[in-house]
Amino acid sequence: MTTLMQLDLDLAASREAGAQGHVVDVIATDGDIRRLRAAGLPFRVEIRNLEQHHAARLAAFGPFPDSLTPELGQGSMGGHYTLAEMEAILDSFAQAYPGLCSAKTSLGQTIEGRDIWMVKISDNVGVDENEPELLYTGLHHAREPLSMSTALLFMDELLEGYGTDPEATFIIDNRELFFVPCVNPDGYEYNYQTNPGGGGMWRKNRRDNGDGTYGVDLNRNYSEGWTAPNGGSSTSTSSATYRGTAPNSEPETVALTTFANGRDFVQVMDTHTYTDVVLRPWFYQTGNPANVA
Repeated sequence: MTTLMQLDLDLAASREAGAQGHVVDVIATDGDIRRLRAAGLPFRVEIRNLEQHHAARLAAFGPFPDSLTPELGQGSMGGHYTLAEMEAILDSFAQAYPGLCSAKTSLGQTIEGRDIWMVKISDNVGVDENEPELLYTGLHHAREPLSMSTALLFMDELLEGYGTDPEATFIIDNRELFFVPCVNPDGYEYNYQTNPGGGGMWRKNRRDNGDGTYGVDLNRNYSEGWTAPNGGSSTSTSSATYRGTAPNSEPETVALTTFANGRDFVQVMDTHTYTDVVLRPWFYQTGNPANVA
């Protein structure tokens, strides 16, 4: 496992698989496959072209309705929401629940000039109350649209359930919740432009690295663990896990870091997709973080 981590590949999941031992799923390029072979690690290719695989599966569920606020699973990008649909849904929440949900606020702009939207939910949404603060983010990785849908669905369940569902009512009355459903709008929009029916596999932001490659993995660009001792991020600009030239080199991570530093979050839940696990910090080391209590 240490050898695999040091290759700085895009590791999607790992599991025990009986007689096969420990199996790791890797989202790999042709170059990654050459590196796996050179390292002497056994592997087999399960899906040769993941974009075509996903696009074909999504196409089986269309066509989808033409609406800016479709039901979950009915977005126009193969069932997933587009960036414009997400923005319209955030607006609809604020309009339908003005006392509980704020209008969307930009935390800053991306390299390509798109806003990174944040919405607050609380019982006195316009007041900064002395309540525990929580942050929910999605779409650090542009090819994970369900991470955005997860945030939107949770927002919808809280707002719709307020006053009738005891749990939703308690959470809104006793917490201040902040949502950033799309941290990486440039990468997400790029997938929409290249694969409007869904299935786009672009992961990073759209930084021009100046050498013919594009993108920094925003989830590897924060200062915490930027040079993780056991691998997990790459210094190669062409890698899906490229961590950037320096910690917080990207406007997206600067926006999130600046926002977080101005709040007092007791919990951050950053949603990703692929497998049903909860990763407790830190993934780059064994044992608990210092603040585990």
